[in-house]
Amino acid sequence: MDIHSQIDASMDILLIEDSLADATFFRHVLKECGVRCQLTVLRQRSGVEVFFTRAASSEYPSLPRLIIADCMIPGMETEDLMAAVRTVPAYQHVPVILFSTLAEEEGERRRVRCGATAFIYKPGELTAFVEAVSTMMRQWGGLDGSTNVTPASPQ
Repeated sequence: MDIHSQIDASMDILLIEDSLADATFFRHVLKECGVRCQLTVLRQRSGVEVFFTRAASSEYPSLPRLIIADCMIPGMETEDLMAAVRTVPAYQHVPVILFSTLAEEEGERRRVRCGATAFIYKPGELTAFVEAVSTMMRQWGGLDGSTNVTPASPQ
């Protein structure tokens, strides 16, 4: 089944990721899997703070469907990140997924401590990375649970 019909083309994902390589890879996986969305990437603590300060003071802030965040933004603890997210009333019910290379136990501990929706381990291997992104899109991005997100076949 083509997933283009299953995700609203205007779906927004907010990715908070300090690694340019990981952010680029994430964008590439979404594109290859046919997930059409507006991906906003914040890479530094200052960008995160400015983004959420503006969103909190906006009458009609842009509402992402998902917020996906690395747990290791330099100078910003996971709790600080979640506190910034929660300053925006419109974001109170937006799922926040911690997507990080932290060990599973540490990632879960941080998720519970800061109140994120879920922790998903960020693998370095392509197939596992695609599966992790697929899981996020199925569970929190509006995809039908029976749909498999796989990279497009080479042309």
